[in-house]
Amino acid sequence: MSGLSSIQMDKRPFKGKGADEWLARLQRDYRKVVFEMEELSEHSKSAAGNAWYVYLHHRKSTGQRFLMWRSFGVKHVHLTWDSIQPALGRMTRSQQDWFEDVNAAVRLLNAKEVVTRKAIRMAQELNSED
Repeated sequence: MSGLSSIQMDKRPFKGKGADEWLARLQRDYRKVVFEMEELSEHSKSAAGNAWYVYLHHRKSTGQRFLMWRSFGVKHVHLTWDSIQPALGRMTRSQQDWFEDVNAAVRLLNAKEVVTRKAIRMAQELNSED
């Protein structure tokens, strides 16, 4: 027994098994986040009269997926939320609320994607140590 702990524990049940299950759960969670991102993107494109929509971007080099605002039209220009906000003042309250709700969902899904992808890398590293 180590001098650092007064509790004696059998470590065999934890060998490898926990990281495999954790990784599988994280991968399911990641697929769910990406599915929700795809749904939000499609929903934003189908809203009538919108000048902007949410685009799901995929960085092949890192595997990262993230939602970003784009303008409709011949030239798809990427926009920041700060550049969209001033135009919201010319819209009805329900339209403003819709855009604000969509942007809140964009921010949440982007954060979930980052955190889940990082956790997957950690779980993969734990599995590779076995």
